[in-house]
Amino acid sequence: CLTYYYHMSTLNGDTLSVRKGESNGVIDEIDHVTSIPMNAWKQRQVSFNAIAPDYTVRSRKERNIIDSNRMSRSRSICK
Repeated sequence: CLTYYYHMSTLNGDTLSVRKGESNGVIDEIDHVTSIPMNAWKQRQVSFNAIAPDYTVRSRKERNIIDSNRMSRSRSICK
């Protein structure tokens, strides 16, 4: 079981994905969160299975920022 905390704003288009990487090269998404209706820290728990004892868990947050003149996307990767 993985317990983690994340912060999301109320902006539309924010996404957070959590992935598990196995030593054999297999990568699985174990959780996915989209924008929440409040600007707050939240706790999540997700259960997952790992084949080997050495694996990595990584998260990626993407934010879509929409301006009247342009649209841009920024990414932050946490390890």
